[in-house]
Amino acid sequence: MGGAEPSLAELGVVPRTMRGVYSVNMQKSRIRELIGDERRGFTNPDGSPMYERVKHHLRRVGTTNHCIVCGMPDLPAVLAFAHIHFDDLHLSPRNDPTRVFRLCWHHHHGCYDQGYISTVELLETRRLG
Repeated sequence: MGGAEPSLAELGVVPRTMRGVYSVNMQKSRIRELIGDERRGFTNPDGSPMYERVKHHLRRVGTTNHCIVCGMPDLPAVLAFAHIHFDDLHLSPRNDPTRVFRLCWHHHHGCYDQGYISTVELLETRRLG
């Protein structure tokens, strides 16, 4: 009956001085997971580049022929490039403000520009799709 009480670590309690360290490291790994790893030069595991620069835009390779949310194909006057929001530059490789996403007009003006879809959600759809 008189066993030793569990330690704080066993209970999952993180000391106040360590909370920020864990959240910063978790945030950095989450960003690397979504946009790629700068330490690897933003390349895919096979060594091919993750991004390309076309007409002063930084684009993810392979994501320009369809809406990254709904998959609508690139037809005339259907898709547009949505620039990354200024508040989300940390989600762009090297904080590049020319980062764009390929979206249909509905998801660009009706959702992304209105704040109904966040930049993280766009990045997650690309990762899953």
